[in-house]
Amino acid sequence: YNVTIIAGENNMQNMVSNNTLLMKNVKDAIVVMPQTAKRGTTITLTSYVFDKNANRMSTGDVVYKLNGKTIATKTTVQNGIATVQYTIPESYSAKDYTLTANYSNGSMKLTNSTVLCITK
Repeated sequence: YNVTIIAGENNMQNMVSNNTLLMKNVKDAIVVMPQTAKRGTTITLTSYVFDKNANRMSTGDVVYKLNGKTIATKTTVQNGIATVQYTIPESYSAKDYTLTANYSNGSMKLTNSTVLCITK
């Protein structure tokens, strides 16, 4: 999969683009998340969920967590994609955080985590 996620301010200043994102095949789901973001910017978190035949799932939800704290609840999977925007609070310290996506559709649960480096 070739995926680009751009995390930046709405006016596109201080934009971060990363083509070498962590894409991890976890059973039947692929979760794509940015690796770097600046405090005060809005990032897009996207999960792609497929069945064992590579068909897009049309059910289930994704919950996103940052260092164990829920930042987006029950983002619905539609046509195999769950996406949500999240603004990094200015109060967050510039350091590495664990960003986790938890997918569930009642019968299947998947988790994928990566490190999100928040910068000043």
